[in-house]
Amino acid sequence: MGATPPRIALFEQRTLSHRVRAAVTVAFVTAIYSWKFSYLHQAPKSRASSLTREDRRTFRLRRRFVAGATAGYIASKYSLAEAASRRMNFIYADLCAAWSNFLVAADAATDTKGLSKADTRHLLRLCFDAMFEPVEALASDTVRSAVTARYLGVFQSPYDGRTQPSSVPDGPDFRLERYAVRMASDIGRDIVELCRCPFAERFQDAFQGALQLFFTRTLDLMAGQLATLDQSCVDDEHHWGWYREVLQNKFTNVLLAPISLFVNPGARRNPEETMRECFRLISLNFFHRQVLDDLLDFDEDLESFTANSLVYILVSQGRVADVAAQDNPFEDGVAMCQELSRFGLLVPEFQIEPGSDVFEQSEWAQSGESFCKPDSVAGLVRRALANGPGEKTASLEELFARCLRRKKALLHAWAARDLHAVTEIVEGSGVAARILDSISARADRREIEQRLERLLDDPGIREIMYVYYIRTLRTYEKCVRKWRSRSAGPQPRTAG
Repeated sequence: MGATPPRIALFEQRTLSHRVRAAVTVAFVTAIYSWKFSYLHQAPKSRASSLTREDRRTFRLRRRFVAGATAGYIASKYSLAEAASRRMNFIYADLCAAWSNFLVAADAATDTKGLSKADTRHLLRLCFDAMFEPVEALASDTVRSAVTARYLGVFQSPYDGRTQPSSVPDGPDFRLERYAVRMASDIGRDIVELCRCPFAERFQDAFQGALQLFFTRTLDLMAGQLATLDQSCVDDEHHWGWYREVLQNKFTNVLLAPISLFVNPGARRNPEETMRECFRLISLNFFHRQVLDDLLDFDEDLESFTANSLVYILVSQGRVADVAAQDNPFEDGVAMCQELSRFGLLVPEFQIEPGSDVFEQSEWAQSGESFCKPDSVAGLVRRALANGPGEKTASLEELFARCLRRKKALLHAWAARDLHAVTEIVEGSGVAARILDSISARADRREIEQRLERLLDDPGIREIMYVYYIRTLRTYEKCVRKWRSRSAGPQPRTAG
């Protein structure tokens, strides 16, 4: 498992001067924002001070506040280069620090109190209102129209623009909610400061576009947060195809929303576009950053009865096996490929993306029609369902039966809240090892590196991406250590 570490050579070749410069910058920002965090929670009139010391320690708020500030400062310093003033660098740092703590507090309030979807929607709406209200007067009609349209879709009620100062009750039971709204309000004020900087005022059109991206992506993130409340559901409707949409809306926008605000029209490359593509490529190199987090946090998620990638992939494999076990499953190869796609299994990460060997043009090529070669589609389905060596050599009928039995056992164990049985099924399936092996066996790693090299010819932006790369690599290494022994045991009978 994980025999070849998925290292990206570009990031392994940092010079000593780059290392020293980055270390000095991190130390400088850490010192400043450690003090800012302490001041925020010691100020007697601050509603943030109602958080207990245990809250701050449990949710690692100081660490995340400082990490967010460091990321914002470095990203603005290097991606905007000389275009940004020192003041702008610190505004970006303030904004990303508040963004980090806002996300943590909103998640913590939802999880620790077991908020219903209606209550969670209400909290997120209060946060968004607090974030958008300071900025609304600076937003163009186009921005307001786009934001309010998406707002209606997420919160199922129109944006009215009215502030609600007493919307979160006083008292210790609502301290996390108050802190989340406070951080959201700080984000809005930071954006206002950013927009009023001389640099931003010179490029109003660009910054209006950035505002629209930031707030619509934040709403997408909140839609994803609401969808994660269904992660306690494991059934035929909640599978890997469904969960991949959650990954896109929630987890991806954790990064994409704040980088929307990195605007430099005079740059050779658009900072937002460059960072977005680099984040995507680095995540792709490791399958997906959130999938790694799911591997690492599987036991913790299970304790809170939350399903993640490992469970949902097994459900999808059972759904595909159910379709493929029908009579003449490969006669309509296009339909079979559509099912693979619907359940999220037609992905290059598993090396099962259909190539030219699957499709061949019909004799009426000018019509654009094509059909799938049955033998090739059968091979595609096998690659989608087989997690380990034993399944790769089994007959298709045996493989289908195994996946169906495994899914049935998994759904039964989840419904019975038998977490020990769920763990046995996941461990015995070999799905964790398959994910990690697929990372080390990527055939397109060199292509990913070449695309990153073209984007990261600026050493400054390379430093930003290095931080993300090294943290993701460390998470991958922890996953390998965690699952190497767990996936080596015998498969349980209930898993097929």
